[in-house]
Amino acid sequence: MSSASLHDYLRDHCQLHDVWHYLEIGVREGDSLRVVVENGHALQSVWLSDTWGGEYGGTNRGSHWHIEKLLDEFPFLGRIAFLDGDSRVTIPALMPQKANAFDLVLVDGDHSAAGAMADLQNVWPLVRPDGCVVFHDTNHPAHPELRQVFDSFVAQHRAPHLVNDAGYGLGVAWKN
Repeated sequence: MSSASLHDYLRDHCQLHDVWHYLEIGVREGDSLRVVVENGHALQSVWLSDTWGGEYGGTNRGSHWHIEKLLDEFPFLGRIAFLDGDSRVTIPALMPQKANAFDLVLVDGDHSAAGAMADLQNVWPLVRPDGCVVFHDTNHPAHPELRQVFDSFVAQHRAPHLVNDAGYGLGVAWKN
């Protein structure tokens, strides 16, 4: 399974760390969200950014109704915020109110080099100290440039990080 390493990492991270506030770019069917909600026992809010269109491997459903239905399956009573639209617009709009607010951020949206770097740069100020950004598809055969995007991002921010090449790969950067 191509997302196995991502879902394994998210599960383990949520079981080992208190994740209160989670931001996800590129929600699609909600598989990663499901893992976080199932394992994030301290979870108070989830913020979900997607265009809900057919681009970037999206659902082409046009709205987030299927995610609302998915979340109804869980006893999660925290805040759910949908950031419908292009993450290059919706994520910067969270500043400055959400600076240093998120414990865990998943970036799995626009897979172009420019779009992926924009997402990484835009979420970084939103990550709390000791929080992390998980960047998916660093080893995806259709997007070989994403590994270089992640490497450049962590070098620029001098961020402690790890890369897991299993499946489609992922990179994790921690904010000091």
